[in-house]
Amino acid sequence: PAIEYAESGYPISPVLGKHWEEAFRRYEKELDGEAFSQWCSVFAPEGKVPGIGEIWSSPDHAETLKKIAESTGEA
Repeated sequence: PAIEYAESGYPISPVLGKHWEEAFRRYEKELDGEAFSQWCSVFAPEGKVPGIGEIWSSPDHAETLKKIAESTGEA
């Protein structure tokens, strides 16, 4: 199911949305440069985290999971 969720997405629950927003605010203050930009490119691609109820997907994660599955964990 992880590949399907990463590909197709899933709605952000209230709990996940709350924690995601808290992480974003904390990382924005504590991290800089490459560490924060990499996190943002995945989890806040438009400069904000997805809101509660929004569908979030991660095609790059889906591709990584597919490669791992196809290689029986060798990827």
